[in-house]
Parts: sequence; C-alpha cells; structure tokens
Amino acid sequence: DVKKQNLVRWNIDYFQRGLGSVDSWYSKPLDKYMLQPDKAYEYGFTLVPFDAISDIKNLIELSKR
Repeated sequence: DVKKQNLVRWNIDYFQRGLGSVDSWYSKPLDKYMLQPDKAYEYGFTLVPFDAISDIKNLIELSKR
C-alpha cells in the first residue's frame, strides 16, 4: 500500500538496452540502436515551474527550442 507523503520522487533513467527489435520474440535490438559500453554518453534536462493553465502557450513555445 502506498502511504500519502509530502514528497515527490522522480527517477530519470540514463541508460536502456536499446530501441525495439525486429520481431516480437525477444530478439536483441539491432546494434545501431544499442548503447555501446566503449562510448561516452551525456544528457541533460531542465525543470521549469509553471501555472497549469496560464503558462501552457509559453510551455509549448519553450518545448520547441
């Protein structure tokens, strides 16, 4: 049971096995879609607070940058 708490937990995964595969029988993704262990990867994101209704147009414009 989940207990109500004054807390938000947000997990952002950096790594995944790859994108899909060529069939539905649990084949590995194609090599060109897999993350390689000998390559360096980086990513970033920005959190922007907003007022749900009044800022929606601004958020849409911001998402296009």
